[in-house]
Amino acid sequence: MTNLISMTIAILIQVESHGNVGAVGDHGRAVGLTQIHPCIVRECNRIYPQHEFTLNDRYDPWINVEMARIWLSREANRRKITDPVALAARWNRPRTGRPTREYRRRLNECWKRMQKTGDLK
Repeated sequence: MTNLISMTIAILIQVESHGNVGAVGDHGRAVGLTQIHPCIVRECNRIYPQHEFTLNDRYDPWINVEMARIWLSREANRRKITDPVALAARWNRPRTGRPTREYRRRLNECWKRMQKTGDLK
């Protein structure tokens, strides 16, 4: 996993689920560490047809992170994104890449905290 994708996933895990592997949000639509919606499962199956991901796979922390990695890698490459906060912002609003102000604040706060404490280099 590239450094950019690893850093982005670490940010997302903190912001989306606070590390809770059983997290469920958005009225049951978002599940797991990175809060994967059904549309991400469909996209991952389209991007990576060798594996047929299911909605239940979102509950498995390893598969959840793998689906996030697949989708984020494609986004980073397609849009030439090199900043983990900018890439994480696309997770919140994939169509526009413009998350809510509050979500962007939380992403930036998390990233700064990780840099300050040395959790990520």
